[in-house]
Amino acid sequence: MSSSSIQFLYDNRKIPKHPNSFYRQVIQKNPNYAIGDLFEYNSEVPSLFVIEFLWADVETIFENLDQHVLQFIVKRRIPILFYFPTEGFCINETGWTDNLKKQFKKHNLQKNLKYFVTGNLLNNTIEIFDKTFSLNCFERVLETALYDSKLQKFNKIKNNRKYDFLSYNANPRPGRNALASEIIRHGLNKNALFSWIGNPDWMFDRDNQNLSLQFLTQLGQKHYTDIFKKGFTPYILDVNGSSKAGVVNLINDAHYSNSYFSLISETETSDQCIFITEKTYKAIYAGHPFIIWGNPGTLTYLRSIGYKTFPTLFDESYDTELDPVKRLAMILAEVKKFKELSIIEKQLLIKMQNDIVEHNYQHLLSRWDTSFDIDIDWIIKDIINDIKENKDRL
Repeated sequence: MSSSSIQFLYDNRKIPKHPNSFYRQVIQKNPNYAIGDLFEYNSEVPSLFVIEFLWADVETIFENLDQHVLQFIVKRRIPILFYFPTEGFCINETGWTDNLKKQFKKHNLQKNLKYFVTGNLLNNTIEIFDKTFSLNCFERVLETALYDSKLQKFNKIKNNRKYDFLSYNANPRPGRNALASEIIRHGLNKNALFSWIGNPDWMFDRDNQNLSLQFLTQLGQKHYTDIFKKGFTPYILDVNGSSKAGVVNLINDAHYSNSYFSLISETETSDQCIFITEKTYKAIYAGHPFIIWGNPGTLTYLRSIGYKTFPTLFDESYDTELDPVKRLAMILAEVKKFKELSIIEKQLLIKMQNDIVEHNYQHLLSRWDTSFDIDIDWIIKDIINDIKENKDRL
């Protein structure tokens, strides 16, 4: 089936055109895709009205549309594509689905076909949508960012490095807060490039603090609570809470070239999703070995798409541990074990990872040219077939 057999429809006043938008990454990159005229909609031609939204938009997503556009979508039962691959909606986070379900009912959208593209790589079915699709978009996000910032190929990392590891901790997500607190409690931030900076618009509020406790032992909880009783002081490397907005476009070569590996603090830690962001792919691009505090199964997924991990550097059994308290402790134990090695032992162990590092870098470059486009093309073809099989819903 030709990819030209579908048209994409928009509220023409509000076509998102940021670098990672559906318009820029899908429609503009494929000559067979085009934007149709919404009010010339023909149900004989498979069509999708595209909605991109952020967490902040969930409660007002339809109110933000031109109401004439919304009424036309409802009246003509136009299929809707909700495109949001830059967040990993965990299946157990029901608040947002309940909210959308109420809005579907409020605006009489129950009969419209609805498709959802998410960054949750487990590809769970979300019942309020007719079909849910997983899309690994962050390799492409990083490629776009690096192209826009004109960053050159990473420099081969030198063998003699000053710092044991690199760990960036910016937005104060609960799992990330717990990791940062434990790094400090165990003294692992000594001789490390470590940040914990927070966000001036998203303070370490009470709910955020309390949610972090679920990842910690009793001793860890006490230490974490004491940090905030005394008053939180940010740990800053190159950016602070006000300047970190553009950090996705930045790879600090000095940080990577002067540390042995990355302790990556991913966005999600739940066992209900796998969500891998630019944080991981930056380490790959920069030629860094990595250990990841994220979702269980993250390493398994990376290996399934051709990357290699570092079993001779770390005990990677943490990747299959579902208990987040145990998993975090296992990761920190591996970091501690590395820090206790002599300088010569560290250098020899890291040198053993060179072939993996090079493989991962080359594999990332090869996937930049193919993976996203292949995946999105498959998603669109699947949607076309589903629309044709459900003509009674149009």
